[in-house]
Amino acid sequence: MSSFSDTLHLFFHAYKRALRRAYRDEGLTLSVSHLKTLKGIHYRPQSTVQSLAEASRRDKAQITRLIGQLLEAGLVEKWSHPSDGRSHQLGLTAAGEAMIERIRRAEACAATRMMDGLSDDEARTFLRLAEAMTTNLDHTLGASS
Repeated sequence: MSSFSDTLHLFFHAYKRALRRAYRDEGLTLSVSHLKTLKGIHYRPQSTVQSLAEASRRDKAQITRLIGQLLEAGLVEKWSHPSDGRSHQLGLTAAGEAMIERIRRAEACAATRMMDGLSDDEARTFLRLAEAMTTNLDHTLGASS
């Protein structure tokens, strides 16, 4: 019988494989970090590099590099922050919004594979438990760890 840790480890890696396959099947060639950054901008319109770094708990320099690459790819745009001249706000271009739709399709495909054979109640229970466990870990370990 597997330990709790072993089971979570296997689950995490199986889901990552399913997600990578779904991204590939959708023709998404950007790295997962790029895709997560696009999603961060989508869910937080008018974000700044600083706010994205804080929300994602990633290094500001790493987010800056990813944003630069997404700007070059024409998926993101930036403009001067109205109240902080040293900062820029970020948004998605039309191509970036189209990419979000492709990401959604891929993630829905991976989720469908993951939830295959589960009832709606089981799926809701899983999501509730996973969210509670994540909150517990964030609270126990501190959100910045």
